[in-house]
Amino acid sequence: MPKKGRFREAFPYEREEDFAHWAWMRRVVEPERSGEERLRELERLEADAKAGDDRSALAFVRHLLKNPDEPRRFARAQHLLASPLQKENPEALHLAGLMALRGEGEPPDEEKALRLVERAAYLGRVEAMLDAARLYESVFPDEKKSLYWWRLAAAHGVVSAQRKTGEKLLAAARGEEELKVARDMLERAARDHDRDAAFLLFRLYARRGPLEDRDASLFWLKESALSGDTDAQYRLGILHWAGQRVPVNQREAVRWIARAAEGGHFGAMEMLANLFLSGSSVPVNRVYGCALLRTAKRLGDPNAGALLRTLTPLLKRRDFEEVRRLMREAPDAASLVEAILPRRSR
Repeated sequence: MPKKGRFREAFPYEREEDFAHWAWMRRVVEPERSGEERLRELERLEADAKAGDDRSALAFVRHLLKNPDEPRRFARAQHLLASPLQKENPEALHLAGLMALRGEGEPPDEEKALRLVERAAYLGRVEAMLDAARLYESVFPDEKKSLYWWRLAAAHGVVSAQRKTGEKLLAAARGEEELKVARDMLERAARDHDRDAAFLLFRLYARRGPLEDRDASLFWLKESALSGDTDAQYRLGILHWAGQRVPVNQREAVRWIARAAEGGHFGAMEMLANLFLSGSSVPVNRVYGCALLRTAKRLGDPNAGALLRTLTPLLKRRDFEEVRRLMREAPDAASLVEAILPRRSR
């Protein structure tokens, strides 16, 4: 039996063989159960819950809340939560708080939800810490309490909480020491491959001040770009194009701009369209430029319409027919960029 955590459950896998290995292990180690087997297991779980087993009760409540087809699911969940709630079970408090927040089984009660979720957080439930932070951020705005719960969740190793804490500390920092605390928190998240944290570190090290470090800034920009952040990919492409902090490398610039455009980044799509219209680093092709701008406009780019109006008089009827054909065959940004600039050619 493999050790817990040995095989990643996250998607998407970077390599096809990684997914194949995972699928094989799941088939051999955890064979797929039939519907009848799952039903028998749920029946055993419900019987144990009614007999007073709190762990079974909580597991069955989670099942009820996830399955809208279960009859009287909210009333049954409330009944099963009664015993663990009396014992102040953190998970039961958290589940009851979420039910109160969403109005499941009773009218929505945000104050009751906060009270239950915060009690679960004080008792050490990390998921409740995250929800308490979100409640103080949106429903009951309180920056100090929100930051308190983000920091506590971050101390428990939650990567998203580390990034959120660093972001909040960075926004409120007034001196070098506070900036260093924010930097350290962001670096903890970035080392766990949080691309947003890496991008924030790029901006932190790039700005003038006591922590300015051009090499560190470029390092974290590359890390964020490699993790798939389209803003970082676009900025890295522009740096290579302009020769800022790195030598001028138009091929590398086009590669990163194209990757950002695949992700639907408006600036990258406009830049790539302009490259095809001007013939800079790629062959001149007005059809490709027009298709990119039309796709960007369809995705909501506010600038694409004006650019298209200047381009339209330069195109012929057969060009428009080719644009329509291309967009039918490649209806989204990723497939369009791959069609006009295949990855193997970059």
